Amino acid sequence: MHKRQSLARMSAGLLRPPRGGIRWVATTGMAAVVVAACGSTSTASPPSTAKPPSTLSIGIPAPVETLDPIDTASVGNDESLLADLYATLVQKSASGKLEPDIATNWKLVNPTTWQFNLRKDVHFWNGDLFTASDVAYNIARVQNPANNSRNASYYADVTGVTEPSKFVADIHTKTPDLTLPDALSFFYLLDPSWVPTHSPATQAMGDGPYKLVSYNAESEVVMDANPTYFGSQPYFKTVTYVVLPSASAQLDAIESGQVDVMTSFSVDEISELEKDPSIMVGHYSSSFAYMIKINTLTSPTSNLDVRLAMNYAVNKAAIAKSILDGVVSPSPGELLQPIYQGYDPSLSAYPYDPAKAKSLLASAGYAHGLSVTFMVPTGTYPSDTAISEAVAQQLGQVGIKATIDELPFDTYLQDYVTKRTLSPVSFLGQSWATLTCEGLFGLFVSASPYAYWTDTAFTNAVNSALAATSTSQANADCAQAASIMRSQAPVIFLFPEPVVYAIRKGIAWTPNPAGWLLGYAFH
Repeated sequence: MHKRQSLARMSAGLLRPPRGGIRWVATTGMAAVVVAACGSTSTASPPSTAKPPSTLSIGIPAPVETLDPIDTASVGNDESLLADLYATLVQKSASGKLEPDIATNWKLVNPTTWQFNLRKDVHFWNGDLFTASDVAYNIARVQNPANNSRNASYYADVTGVTEPSKFVADIHTKTPDLTLPDALSFFYLLDPSWVPTHSPATQAMGDGPYKLVSYNAESEVVMDANPTYFGSQPYFKTVTYVVLPSASAQLDAIESGQVDVMTSFSVDEISELEKDPSIMVGHYSSSFAYMIKINTLTSPTSNLDVRLAMNYAVNKAAIAKSILDGVVSPSPGELLQPIYQGYDPSLSAYPYDPAKAKSLLASAGYAHGLSVTFMVPTGTYPSDTAISEAVAQQLGQVGIKATIDELPFDTYLQDYVTKRTLSPVSFLGQSWATLTCEGLFGLFVSASPYAYWTDTAFTNAVNSALAATSTSQANADCAQAASIMRSQAPVIFLFPEPVVYAIRKGIAWTPNPAGWLLGYAFH
């Protein structure tokens, strides 16, 4: 198995919580949203003589499962809190660009060694100085089988860390790994002297812009600005993450002023939110790709003409307009979006062509139609039921009877991954935390339990991208993989997930397509 195919365990990877529970996890870079009294604008509000608020409340839709960095991958919840409390070697901007954090710079010193030069002024809250040995400790901790880390597969290729000096860390890999810095952008680093006598799941000893004040998994997490932070002091002195599992609680919280920002609203709530003059409502395309997953390992969807017919039968633009108010556009014949490394702008979406769909079905031997079961994990993705019903109706218009089978997400996950009994078609949203094509495409390589598709040429292209020693080679391999995926249609390409947010007027923020809700990102 190639080095990152083992990432399939994380691939579905609980990357963003929905209303009432955890579920799987863009656009190009976005200008900061600055909200003035008269509405939204892309330029800064005029200076105010009023004293700025000292507190910020952020609504999140699910409990904070853990504060231990090696045991979470929930971007909109746990990971966002950790990014406030802990520094990383490198970090990603809202546009997906890698930027310095503890590491001032990094480079490949040979094909299998990344060297990171560290700041010399980073301290944990207890005063301990951050050095290269802390990098080595944390890598060993996430890899230790006894810790059963949810994130271990991201660093499975790392063979060790050496320390040329106190503030230089060399991370060695089995094979070339151009995406390692991307994975390190959410690798939060604990103090080795603190861990043995504390519980990282419920306590924290960080070096980030905020210090933990209190933690209650089911209700709220409170943090104060860290006065010894090595970077710029955050704008808000106190940030509180408020857990609001239900849709009604979320709406009440933003309208009553209990929270200042919330990003878990559905498109059909926009009109209600816009009635409140104290908040600004906006939306953006997330890094999640909505798709109809096709099980190519079973009949009739093992037939390529049937899969192509499905893509031509679905009017993605009409569904996006009627159900999602046109806030997103159809995917361009691939799952990647511009924020992803390796995105290929040359591909195009399948046009809506029911006549061609019928012709393809006839060529496949189904001139009189066919029937499939359509699994839908309800309550998991915004507008999932309405979108699925529209897809089923359009498939039916060309002779494909898709019978919807609604089921809870946990049951769906059991069928999908554990039992391996996925129906011929099912609704799904997927993303990849590092925003690299190798990661997202890794869900579809032949050995992945999430693939339900075996294509040697595609798998070889992804493996080649993973082993590439230059970004240009990796991008070329990714483009080849994307082209193969489009031609072989293991999914019906739909559109990115829309994210609807409400934010208190007067607060500036750059929405992050990957779903991050960082306290220090608000001003």
